[in-house]
Amino acid sequence: MRVWIDIDNSPHVPFFAPVITQLRSEGNSVLVTAREYAQTRQMLDNAGIKYVSVSSHAGAGTLKKVANLAGRSVALARLVRSFKPDVAASHGSRALSLTAKAMGIPSVVFFDYEWTEMHIFKRCADMLVCPAVLSDGILTQAGLPLKKISRYNGFKEELYLPDFVPDPTFRESLGIPHHSPMITIRPSSMTSNYHDRRSEDILAALVRRFKHEPDARGIVTPRTRTDRDFVQHIIESEQLTNVRIMDEALPGLQLLYWSDVVVSGGGTMNREAALLGTPTVSMFTGRRPAIDEYLSREGKLRFVEQPVDIDTVPFRRQRRRDAYRYPATTVRRDIVDVIYRCARRTAPSAHVAPQQSTPLIPTQKNTLSIDT
Repeated sequence: MRVWIDIDNSPHVPFFAPVITQLRSEGNSVLVTAREYAQTRQMLDNAGIKYVSVSSHAGAGTLKKVANLAGRSVALARLVRSFKPDVAASHGSRALSLTAKAMGIPSVVFFDYEWTEMHIFKRCADMLVCPAVLSDGILTQAGLPLKKISRYNGFKEELYLPDFVPDPTFRESLGIPHHSPMITIRPSSMTSNYHDRRSEDILAALVRRFKHEPDARGIVTPRTRTDRDFVQHIIESEQLTNVRIMDEALPGLQLLYWSDVVVSGGGTMNREAALLGTPTVSMFTGRRPAIDEYLSREGKLRFVEQPVDIDTVPFRRQRRRDAYRYPATTVRRDIVDVIYRCARRTAPSAHVAPQQSTPLIPTQKNTLSIDT
């Protein structure tokens, strides 16, 4: 089988890396295309995944997004035509959905945030796949067609968390003193279609707090130049010496596991940290995902809604285990089987029979850029 996967955001790299490996180990050909956004390409390089780079993020503004979507879709169509995919898969790539629909390729879209703009996916995707925690009632409220919905048990992050092995030297590699609380900060996406400017006020309050917490160390992982410049301005105006902006992609799970607290406006990082047992605070101020609400009820994640709430975030050291391992799950097998079912154009079902998954084996790096 020939599988086309489009990766247009950095959290989708760890999601698809083991899926790509599994598909190839079962004799399938996989074409990976990617968009330049956040640390997507760098993470693909670090994972050793071969890909073809097609265009970049449009930035803020509806007209720019529409023009970029059209241009990237045309470029993707030219590229994949000779590959002749039997099925296409993404975790929210609108360009893939449009292209696959136009070319008659069965497509599956994975998602775990029900309140993002879903019009293209509803019209173009053959299957919409989400975690089981998103009930029929939530999906109906979000306007999603239940006849296209398929579910898997657990969280998408559990596809790769069982492969994680803690590196006890990680904090030392960043130059973080043993006694200093390490606070990882992920700004909310300031160019997304669901961005709420209240999160910027919360972010500003969080960064300024380091002026009164001299022992703490802040690690900021921005997505875009917009995010970076916003934080850099605060660092300079407050003359902070204990907040660092990371321009290169770090081993994400190591960073989250060894952090003493994670404060993030990003859904995937919040869930990764929460599932790893790190104290996790969401400063996402848009409409809350059902998954985050579930984690909050389980006591694994808490929300801050106003800048003043930042004062309640604990800046203190946490004890972590060097020998930690996340329990094995069936999510990897479930995801691969959903792609097979979409290729066969069978009706979505709510359950996939679990099978044993295989470990992640990186592939050789080879990149090519196509800009629209």
